[in-house]
Amino acid sequence: MKNSMLWFGFFVCVLVGVIQEGVHISALIQPTAGLIVYGPLLSYLIYRCGGDLFGFMKRVITGDISDEDTLTIERVCSLGLMFGGVSLVVGLIHTMGNLSDPSRLGGGVAVAFLSVVYAAVPSILLLPVTKR
Repeated sequence: MKNSMLWFGFFVCVLVGVIQEGVHISALIQPTAGLIVYGPLLSYLIYRCGGDLFGFMKRVITGDISDEDTLTIERVCSLGLMFGGVSLVVGLIHTMGNLSDPSRLGGGVAVAFLSVVYAAVPSILLLPVTKR
């Protein structure tokens, strides 16, 4: 319950800040950055947890995690940051490749900026529930 309240507080603060700045929520959705960051994380979780993925998720939500779960969470957070960096570079490469066509720059910049946000989400959500 305590973790759920923490996550709800994070979500509300970000949502209110985004709305206050006049940003449309749809501007925060970037499928390419999401795929590059979250695809490998899901693959790692499936590899690590196997058939107990839903059990792992339930333990994270309830806060009843083991030392092995803590190790998995720490690796997911590290991998999220690493693949966020990969996504950032992909977005910048796209941007640099389209410098001659200013109308195509926005897509690369969106991937680059949102990949940083997407990379931070696992750490923001999961590190508070670890035992360390």
